[in-house]
Amino acid sequence: MQSKFGAWTLVVAMGAFGAPACVTDNDSGIEVLELVDEDDAAAPSHRPASGDLTTQRRVDAFPGFPVDIATDGDDIVLTWTSVDPSASVMVLRSSNAQDLVDPDLGALPASVSSLTLTVGSSMMTDPGAAARQTFTPNYFYRVVYSTQSGPELSTMVMKTTTAVHPGFNKFGLCMLGGVEVASDVVDQFGSAVNNVYSWNAGSQSWLYWMASAGDGPHGDFSLPYGGVVAVELNPNTDPYLSLVGTVPTSEPFEVDSETGLNLQTFPVLYDGPTDASYFVDQAGYWGIGRWLAQSQQRSWYWGSGQDDFTLEACQPYYVQLPPSACDSDAECNDEQYCRFDEATSCGAFGSGTCEPIKLGAPDIDAPVCGCDGMTYSNEHAAAAAGVSVASQGACEGGGGGVPGCNDVFYADADADGFGDPNVTEVGCAPPAGFVDNADDCDDTDPDVSPSGFEIQYDMIDNDCNPGTLDAPTSFAGSMFNSCSDTCVLSSEVGTLCQAAPSNECTISGIGAYSYQCCPV
Repeated sequence: MQSKFGAWTLVVAMGAFGAPACVTDNDSGIEVLELVDEDDAAAPSHRPASGDLTTQRRVDAFPGFPVDIATDGDDIVLTWTSVDPSASVMVLRSSNAQDLVDPDLGALPASVSSLTLTVGSSMMTDPGAAARQTFTPNYFYRVVYSTQSGPELSTMVMKTTTAVHPGFNKFGLCMLGGVEVASDVVDQFGSAVNNVYSWNAGSQSWLYWMASAGDGPHGDFSLPYGGVVAVELNPNTDPYLSLVGTVPTSEPFEVDSETGLNLQTFPVLYDGPTDASYFVDQAGYWGIGRWLAQSQQRSWYWGSGQDDFTLEACQPYYVQLPPSACDSDAECNDEQYCRFDEATSCGAFGSGTCEPIKLGAPDIDAPVCGCDGMTYSNEHAAAAAGVSVASQGACEGGGGGVPGCNDVFYADADADGFGDPNVTEVGCAPPAGFVDNADDCDDTDPDVSPSGFEIQYDMIDNDCNPGTLDAPTSFAGSMFNSCSDTCVLSSEVGTLCQAAPSNECTISGIGAYSYQCCPV
C-alpha cells in the first residue's frame, strides 16, 4: 500500500466575576450576553447545585490499543506503546470519523491519508494540524500495527478546532479523556483564558473558575462529557483553538430532562435526526439555540416560521426544555406518564413531557405499537395505559418486532460496555445493566472484552480474540534462563508438576510472571 501524503507532512520519531447570561428576545430569537444570572432559565429543579458534574453516561471508545494525543503549539503529537518492536507501523488520518470506524486497509477511501512509519515507531508528530492562525478541519487518527497474526488497530483519537473571538466562546465536550476539569482549559489554551464556565442544569446556574486566581468559588470543577465549556478569552487569543481526546462510539443526542436551559454537545458519530426543527417541532423541546462567538449572541429556533439549521458533530447547543420535561414515568405525578414523540424512538433521541393518563379510549381500530412492546387498539388506548407510541401499526410477533421494541439486550455485569451472550432481556430499550451487544467473553472482569489490551503469557484472553497470541500451557525450558526442563506458570504447578520444582525462572520483557521448572 502506498502512503498518501498530499498536504499532510509528518515528523516521525522512534520510542515510546460574574457568570455570563443572556437576556432573551423571543420574537427575534436572539439573545445578548451579559454578566448577570441566566434569568431566562432560572426555573426550580429537584437537583442541588454541585461542583461535581462528572457524567454517569455509559460511553465506550473504539476497540484497539491505546493512543495518547496532545497539542504541542501548532502540532498534533500521537504516542503509544509499541505493540511489537519488529512490526511495521502505519498512521491513518481523515477529516471524516466514519472512514476510520472499520477501515479496509487494502482499499482506503480517498479521504484517508496514510503514512508508513519506521518499524517499531511509537510516536508521530503532525505539523500544523492544530494551527492557531489558520483554519484546519477536525482530524481523526488510528494507528495500525502489522504483525504476524495480522493488523492491529488502535482506538480512534481526534482533534477538533474552533474559530474563536475575544469574549465568550463555547466548546463542545465530544471526546473522552480530553479536558476534564476547568484548569485543563488553561493548560490547553494558555494565557488567553480569563475565566472558565460550566452550566449546571440542575441549579440553572453557572459554575466558574478564574484563571487569574487559579481558583474559583466552585473549585476546579469537572467538565462532563457531552456537556459544554464556556471560555472567556482576552484579546491576546489566537483565532483558532483546538481540543484533543479519544473518539467515543456512536450514541444518541441525550438531553437531561431539566426544566429550563440545558447545554449539550452533538456526538461525533450520531446517526439520528439533525435538524433543529425536529427536536422542537417533533421531540417537544421548547427551543434549540447556538452561540455565535463573532457577534457574541445566541441564535434560536423556537418553532415553525423561524430559520432552521443543522446540528453539527462536536458543536455545542442550547436546549430549552419545558417545565413538563421528563426522561421516565418516575419524574411525573401519579396521574401522568412520560410521553415520548414517536420520532424519539421511545426516548432514545430526546426527552418526553409529562402528560395526563387518559381516562378512557374510543373504540377505534387503529392499532399502534407501544414503547412497552405491546399492541394497543389505538393511540388513545395506549395513552390510557400510560404508554408512549413507538410506531403506527401492530407490533410484529404480538409485541415488538419494530425497531426499539423487540430488541435483545445483554447483561453487562462488569460495566465494560460489552454484554454476556448468555444473559438477555427483550424490550424497547436496554434495562439498567444491559447493553445492545453480546461481545463479552468474561462478564465478571472489566479488563476482559473486545476493547481489552492483550497481555501475552498471562493465560487470559484479554481481548476476547482467540487468534491473538497468548501463552500455551507449557514452554520449552531453553527459553527461560537456565531452566532445562518444561516450564509452567507457578499457579498451575500443583496440577502440572508431579514433583517439587528444581528451580524458578522469570520471563523478562513481558512482565514479572513467575514460572517454575518441573521434571519432564
